[in-house]
Amino acid sequence: LRRGDRAAAAADARRALRFAPFSSDAWRVVGEAEQGGAARAAFRRALELDPRDWSLWASLAAVSKGEPRRLARAEAARLNPLGGSR
Repeated sequence: LRRGDRAAAAADARRALRFAPFSSDAWRVVGEAEQGGAARAAFRRALELDPRDWSLWASLAAVSKGEPRRLARAEAARLNPLGGSR
């Protein structure tokens, strides 16, 4: 991701999931590398694994719209009342 190669970052993260299938961090990288529905799905999967990570909720909000965005932002704020969003 730092090099700007989103496709390679997503592929590397998906390979990492074979060795660490319960890694919310790998799903976060997939979400950051993807766009649209694929990013939302990756962040939702990461949240299934680590629902208390406020930054994942903030990331989901950033790629969502409407009511899902509002709900994700509210959850990020609830979990991190001093920061709430990225």
